[in-house]
Parts: sequence; C-alpha cells; structure tokens
Amino acid sequence: MNRLAELCAITVALHGSCVSAAVGGWQFAWSDEFDRTGTPIVSNVWKWDGGGSMVRDARLDRSNGYCTNGVLVLEAKRVGTNQYTSAAISTIGLKSWLYGRFEMRGRIDIRSGSWPAWWTTGVSGGWPAGGEIDMMEYYTDKLLLNVMNGKKEWANPHLSAKALGGPGWASQFHTWIMEWDSTKIDLSLDGQLVNHYLLTNADGTGPNGANPFKAPQYMRVNLAIGQLGGDPSATEFPMKFEVDYIRTWQWVDSTAYLCTVESGTGAGPYLPGTMVSLTANMAPAGKSFEKWVVSSGAALIAAANNPVATFTMPSSDVKITATYKPGVAPVPPTP
Repeated sequence: MNRLAELCAITVALHGSCVSAAVGGWQFAWSDEFDRTGTPIVSNVWKWDGGGSMVRDARLDRSNGYCTNGVLVLEAKRVGTNQYTSAAISTIGLKSWLYGRFEMRGRIDIRSGSWPAWWTTGVSGGWPAGGEIDMMEYYTDKLLLNVMNGKKEWANPHLSAKALGGPGWASQFHTWIMEWDSTKIDLSLDGQLVNHYLLTNADGTGPNGANPFKAPQYMRVNLAIGQLGGDPSATEFPMKFEVDYIRTWQWVDSTAYLCTVESGTGAGPYLPGTMVSLTANMAPAGKSFEKWVVSSGAALIAAANNPVATFTMPSSDVKITATYKPGVAPVPPTP
C-alpha cells in the first residue's frame, strides 16, 4: 500500500471519508449576472464601445443594448437599405484582469452577416502589440477560440456550427470558458478544449519586448454585422447576441477541493465557500434534461432541476451528475 492509500485508510477509519485536498484552487472573484432592467452600463465596469471592429458595417445605437429577464441582449437591426445598427460594450479604462478562469453563457445568431464576440485586448501597447484573446467569436459557420500575440500571429482553431447542429445548436445557450495563467491559455466550448495555447508563443511580441499575456487585459462584448460575418442583405432582422452571465475566478494558493462534473461543465479545484457554476451538456437525441444529482459529497445545488445551476463549494470533494429523461428537449426560454 502506498503512502496516499495508507493516509486514506487511516482517514476513513477515523472520520469515515477521504478527501483529496490540494494546495491551490479557484476562488470566485467577480460576475455580471445582468439581472437588471434597461441599460447594461455599470459605471465602474462597462461602457459603450462602437469603435474599430466592434460593430463593423453597422453603427452603434445604445438602444440596441439592454438587459431584460436576467440577460444582456445586443441586438442588430436593419434601418435602411444595407444600413444596420448594433451594440457593443467593453471594460476599457474601467476594469481589467490578469489571469483567472472566465466563463460566459450565451446564445448567438449564426445566420449570414452575424459576427458576435466575447474577447480581450491588452491594457497597454495598443493593437496588435497588446495581444488579443477571442474566448468566443463566430462568423460564416466558424466558432473560433483564438489567441493572437503582439506580432499578429494567430493560433485560431475552430469548430463548425453546422457540424454541431446548425440552427438547433444555435437555439440553445452554450458555455465558453477560458483558463489563463502565467504559462498557458485554455479555451473551451461546452466542456470541449479547443485551443491550448502556451504563453511562450508570445514571448517578446508585446510592448517593449514583453509578453502581452503576462499583462492585464480588458474585456469586450459585441455584435458586429457584415464583413467577415458575411452578407446580411438577405437575412431577416433583428439579430441577437444574448449573454446570461459572465463570471470570473482567480487562482489562490490555499487548500482547495475537487469538483467532478459528469455530463456538464464546472469541474475543477475550488476553495471552500466559492460559487461553482454548473452547465449541463446538450441532451442526447430523444431526451431532455431532468436534474442534477450529487453522486458524492455534500453539495447543496440551487435550482437542481435547471440545466444551469450553482452551488457553494464545501470542504470536501464532490461529484455531480447531470441526468436526462425521455422526451425531446424544448428550446430553452430566455432565462
């Protein structure tokens, strides 16, 4: 019996359970749940941003960005022949991040002309020297999870929206996640790792020969129209990019416990007392989501019958499983 097994055996004998506590885990840091009504602008976080690539062939109209029913909506409208309005927000000059875990749950329009994105740009150095991380970008069937270093060199693997299910896939909310530290950037969609980027690829490419991804980044959320998004002239408007929430965690070198998630996202080491997000995978054909089940550990899940749920991490490992029942999954209502 190895030393770990011996310790577990002793722990089980004395306390009835064995946990795999580790040094280092995610601690909840900040979120925007968009649970207000009207303008999405928060004075110390968000501002309107219509410059550069934010709306492209459209023009910024602040009335096209709003919060309703717990969702941020960026809406594009046709206002004349080949004329469009849209909306975009960013944290430029207000709030920035250096490393962490970032999660966005959203629903995007994949019709011709649509070009939504959730991304970051560097606080210093301008573009491209400050780097760019596209946690979510879509245009012309491409679901991109990109990283661009300060010399405009791209690592841009992508998935096909059509292959994932096309309009049916786009009718659902999905979860995009970035985990970023001093060595790597991992970009995932619905629990599938798409881009594993080593920060050494950006060494020397940033301002004054620095690495742009070892410096703070601003966050941006926008719905652009046209150009790379394709021709919108035959598309029925409005288009919408809807965001249920954006959440962030920071890595802390303290005792953490492991959350294991089956058939969903949210796995990882978390500090006790930290909010954990759960998002169930899309239901298999012929089935619909039923509920979250705590397979082991002592987690109390809020709204366990909702495919998107949260719980507070206990001082022990937990395993949580998304279960499904017979029946076609309905298109989820706006949260």
